[in-house]
Amino acid sequence: MLFGFSACEPASKASVVFTSLSAEDSGIHFSNDLTYTEEYNPYTYRNFYNGGGVALGDINNDGLLDIYFTGNLV
Repeated sequence: MLFGFSACEPASKASVVFTSLSAEDSGIHFSNDLTYTEEYNPYTYRNFYNGGGVALGDINNDGLLDIYFTGNLV
């Protein structure tokens, strides 16, 4: 029984993969701000909070990743 519980523990601590950077450090200033209106709100637009995302890819073939942001009101 003791062996079963010891197998549930993680083998080792994971190393840090991502580090949070400020907008000033990264040079990226983006905000997906949502403004409620009579026509545009969670009651009339079902996906009000589901919208926005980020895509990375070398779109212009310069060897650098290009960053594309999307949002509901952008």
